[in-house]
Amino acid sequence: MKTARAMICSAAVLAACSLAAAGDRLGIGIKGGTYGVGVDLTGRIVDWFSLRGTVNAIDASRSYSETDVDYDADVELGGYGLLADFHPLRNNFRISAGFLRNRNAIDLTAVPTADVTIGDNTYPAALVGELDGSIRFKKNTPYVGVGYGSAAKSGHRVKFVLDVGVVQQGSGKASMTSSSGLVAPSDLRAEEAKIEDQIKNYKLWPVIALGLSIRI
Repeated sequence: MKTARAMICSAAVLAACSLAAAGDRLGIGIKGGTYGVGVDLTGRIVDWFSLRGTVNAIDASRSYSETDVDYDADVELGGYGLLADFHPLRNNFRISAGFLRNRNAIDLTAVPTADVTIGDNTYPAALVGELDGSIRFKKNTPYVGVGYGSAAKSGHRVKFVLDVGVVQQGSGKASMTSSSGLVAPSDLRAEEAKIEDQIKNYKLWPVIALGLSIRI
């Protein structure tokens, strides 16, 4: 983890120096998609290579009922980091790769009002109290993808931009607690295992984003 953080920090310093020297080869983009609402700052180094700093975030609330417990879920999506954009054909098509500080996470809360099954046992609502849980993914994550458009390339000053890729965030880890302290730890672990099984297909978080860019 320390190595990844050092790499991101070093890359950010390099990007800042490169962007400062880029002059009129700077561009800013605003986008929205499956990784939240984002802002990109792009510096074109040469015709076929650019560095892009990106920040993305969105929060939402929804219900989560994939186990026998009905939860209220607070969902956080997004991340920030540095991407390298390669333009192999020296046009708007690009291949992107880099590292992101991932903020994808889910907080769960449930206050049962009737008997509820947790793990291998059924509990009266009064014995459960409030169930609190969290789902966390890897924080330091690689990103790979393709896209169209570059905020820092010559041509029209305002352009459409598209990103399609994946954040490799790994398997989510769940953690559950009960405010009453009367739910067996083994049942809480079983509930965690059920949740982790439900989210096992999100090791790769899909990123699809569409927006506008402006060359400065």
